[in-house]
Amino acid sequence: MGALSYVGRVHATPHGPTDVATLGADFYATSAYKWSGRTWARSSPTPGCWRRCTRTSWSPPGHRARSVRAGHTPFADLAGVTAAVDHLASLEPSAAGTRRERVLASMAAAHDHEQALFQVLLDGLGAMPG
Repeated sequence: MGALSYVGRVHATPHGPTDVATLGADFYATSAYKWSGRTWARSSPTPGCWRRCTRTSWSPPGHRARSVRAGHTPFADLAGVTAAVDHLASLEPSAAGTRRERVLASMAAAHDHEQALFQVLLDGLGAMPG
């Protein structure tokens, strides 16, 4: 039918590894501010093209989006995002390999830690009367 799919995972992306290729979406968006940076989006018709979204103009649900405009590349912000990614890569001390491999290992460790904390919350709530 020619429809394109858009996956917005602003809140989910920082909580575990995301394999964008496996999702099979035409567009994948995350916001780097959720993991120490700025707002970015990736459009698969231009592989590898990351742009800061400065303004969007969306139609109501069920209608085609009118436009998405990107601003100029903010080089200082890119440096900050790079530092944030390097920080993420360092969260798991035993992680080795490429930066990507270290980020994936660190994110998996962070996810496991969050799940353990969540279990403490569930256990505590479950122990409460009523």
